[in-house]
Amino acid sequence: MYKLNETKIFCDIADGFAVLINTDTGIYFGMNQLGTLVFENLIKGISVNTILKEFKQVPEVPSDMDERLNTFIEILLDKELLIPAETNEESFLLDKNLAKAEQFVLDCSEHADAQSLLLADPIHDVQKDVGWTPVLK
Repeated sequence: MYKLNETKIFCDIADGFAVLINTDTGIYFGMNQLGTLVFENLIKGISVNTILKEFKQVPEVPSDMDERLNTFIEILLDKELLIPAETNEESFLLDKNLAKAEQFVLDCSEHADAQSLLLADPIHDVQKDVGWTPVLK
C-alpha cells in the first residue's frame, strides 16, 4: 500500500534503526527498532492488514494495536516519508521479542538540529536539466 517517497526522502537502515532525511527541508527522522521493522515492510508493499494480523498473534498485544499502527502510518504519510503504492502480498515476520521489549511502541521522531547543515550541502543546488553548476562570485 505504500512506498518510500524517493523524490524527497533519503533513507538509511542500519542495525535495525531507520534514519530518514527530507532533502527539501533538512529535517531528519529516527525510528525505534519496532517502528523500523514495520516501516521496512510497509515500503516493501506489505499491507497494513497483514502487519496488523501478525501483531494480533502475539498474546501480549495491546488492545489498541490497530490504532497505534494507523497513527504511526498517518505520521509517516503526514511527514511525506511514505506515499501510496501497490500492495505486495508477501508475508510479514514480526519479531515478537522485539515487539514485547519495545512495549509495542512504534516511534518516528522528528529532529531539526542538523537542518541548517543538511540544507547547506551544495547537492541542493543540483538542477535536473543542467546538473550542479556552482555560482561563482
